[in-house]
Amino acid sequence: MRLPLILSCALLSACAGRNEPPPDLVTPEIPAPLLAPVPVPDRAVASVADAAALLTDYHLALEAANGRISAVGAILACWSALGQGADGCAEEE
Repeated sequence: MRLPLILSCALLSACAGRNEPPPDLVTPEIPAPLLAPVPVPDRAVASVADAAALLTDYHLALEAANGRISAVGAILACWSALGQGADGCAEEE
């Protein structure tokens, strides 16, 4: 009864693997300016022209924030594609 138990322990321990440390995790490098928050426009509104200028400032800030999000998404998509065997990512101009 002990012999099958000893043999099964010996056979199963061979599947445990070698005591190697896990591989180091590598993450994509996201440039710091892409992670910085976009400042909220601050402008005093005294007239309709000031309100229009403030609305334009908000629109530009929103475009900047969306551009940063898109850039981070492109970096992550490229990183994911490289992990799946792609040759590289083309730089957009």
